[in-house]
Amino acid sequence: MLGEQVFTPNFPLKHAHKDLRLAVETGKATGIPTTVTKAACDLFGAARDKGFGDRDISAVVRALTDP
Repeated sequence: MLGEQVFTPNFPLKHAHKDLRLAVETGKATGIPTTVTKAACDLFGAARDKGFGDRDISAVVRALTDP
């Protein structure tokens, strides 16, 4: 997927971002730190904001590689 830059959705990035966001919110509500989850959520959010929300979660790499 990464080498060919083909991100046919098996699990859309936007759904993974939603799940990560809910995990961060749950952590806040219960007082449990979610440092790594929050970092992943931010990265997935950046990829979604760049238009990759309907692609596979592996398209998250585009948040790091696309200007």
